[in-house]
Amino acid sequence: MLSPVGKVNLLRETASAHGLRTMVETGIYSGHGSSMEMLDLCPTVYHLDFQHLNCADAIRACPSATVVCGDSRWTLPTVCRSLIEPALFWLDAHLIDVDGPLVDLYPCPLLDELEAIWTYGPVGSVILIDDLRLMGDNGWPTMQRLREAAGMWLTVEELDDVMRISGWPA
Repeated sequence: MLSPVGKVNLLRETASAHGLRTMVETGIYSGHGSSMEMLDLCPTVYHLDFQHLNCADAIRACPSATVVCGDSRWTLPTVCRSLIEPALFWLDAHLIDVDGPLVDLYPCPLLDELEAIWTYGPVGSVILIDDLRLMGDNGWPTMQRLREAAGMWLTVEELDDVMRISGWPA
């Protein structure tokens, strides 16, 4: 499992290695997403979150980013269609330590997010999925189901609690 600094380092290394200047982050806990540390490398940043307080905090903390408030299952396809160059996607819109009705109201959008990127995202994008250790809990897909969904891409690696997905078939 990566520390917050380790996550930012992974994002920076991935964006740099792939020449990505756009970043899309789903899930911005307390309005302070990992992509805020990326603005010097990725001048175009999108924050997506369904919680209005997180969105308001993100707008204050990072006024140059585009903040989209709403469930990423519905907002990510629109963002993907608007992208004009490959992007780094940091998928972290999954509830942690939540019991009861909120999980039922907001099931993990991860499989829908992958479908949106596959369908509408620019070729050459790279996807990083956080919190692999928790897959199968709280309504999240199992690792087997996640691997099946990621199997559309050519390169899928798992390391340090993060799945790395890249390589678009011709």
